[in-house]
Amino acid sequence: MGGRLVQQAFHASFLATYRGEPFTSNERQILVYMCSVASDTDTPPRYWGGREALAEVALGRRVPSDADDAKARRSIFESVRQAVQGLTRRGAIELAATARPGRNQEYVLTVDNSLRPLVFDQAELGPSAS
Repeated sequence: MGGRLVQQAFHASFLATYRGEPFTSNERQILVYMCSVASDTDTPPRYWGGREALAEVALGRRVPSDADDAKARRSIFESVRQAVQGLTRRGAIELAATARPGRNQEYVLTVDNSLRPLVFDQAELGPSAS
């Protein structure tokens, strides 16, 4: 489904690390999952799978029902929220539609926007690059 998008997610993660601003593990896992679910051919590609899928599939954390453990549920969803907020701040995703009863939040995957090209100073490259 989203093979090209997954490649872009890994590339964005590498560039962020190279620039000294690495993705958190939750950000990386959520972005790669979003990209794997979205279709490369959609213009623009979108993720609509919901926060439960992000918690359970992307992060590998079982979400308890409210009756089981409301505190753990809030904590898991807070981890998802923070990672999504970080990805939004980095320009890797954008909110397209807010959640409402019966409908998940929807995100446009703009991971290619976070792939600003690396620019090297000639002095960094050394004399063999001239």
